[in-house]
Amino acid sequence: MIVLVKKEGASIYDYYWKDTDGITKPKISYVQGVPEWKWLVGSGLYVDSIEKTVREAQKSLGIPQRLRRGAVVFRGTVKTV
Repeated sequence: MIVLVKKEGASIYDYYWKDTDGITKPKISYVQGVPEWKWLVGSGLYVDSIEKTVREAQKSLGIPQRLRRGAVVFRGTVKTV
């Protein structure tokens, strides 16, 4: 993360991290440098949490299950921003 922030100032970063149950899962984070403080500030979400939220939104919007592959597409979109 440090290298990305030094190079780009801010970045989206994909990695694996253990959740509260000790299970290693994919995570997506946004990190940004604060040069005047020499800090990195970031926040992240587990991919499965994002996918669950998307599935719930699709269901509440009445999107047919056969079209509910958006979680994977959404994940790809998040990674390429």
